[in-house]
Amino acid sequence: MYIIKPFEKEKIPFVYELMSEPSNLSSLHTATIPLEEWQKSFAEPKDTDEENFIVYKNDTPCAWLKLNGLQNKDVAWISMLVVSNEFKHQGVGQSAIEFAIGYLKQRGSKQIKLQTTDDNLPAIKLYSKCGFTVISKNSEKIIMRKEV
Repeated sequence: MYIIKPFEKEKIPFVYELMSEPSNLSSLHTATIPLEEWQKSFAEPKDTDEENFIVYKNDTPCAWLKLNGLQNKDVAWISMLVVSNEFKHQGVGQSAIEFAIGYLKQRGSKQIKLQTTDDNLPAIKLYSKCGFTVISKNSEKIIMRKEV
């Protein structure tokens, strides 16, 4: 149903628009980042410790997934998963997480961790559904882990 492809620079405007959606800004507790900063960020030399992916439904981009810690065989991280409002509650996030688990397992990772805010209940529910458990929690952040 969903196809996940490596990030291409032509998708910078999609990431900018995705990260400018009010509900995503609220969930991530962030402000809008100007398009020029996104362009600069993705134009810098590629970080060999991370990979970015775009999730598509048919030919329409619907989410951005960022993985890092790729050079560490013990622990890799899902550092960003953002779904467009138009595609929320349609299985996009679960597909992206399942892809990340398979991708990181294939690379030899033993564990996958992620961090979210304690008030991002949809994300916590999704990650729990995908087998992640809370290993650390404070008044603002939750760290979750899954063995692979």
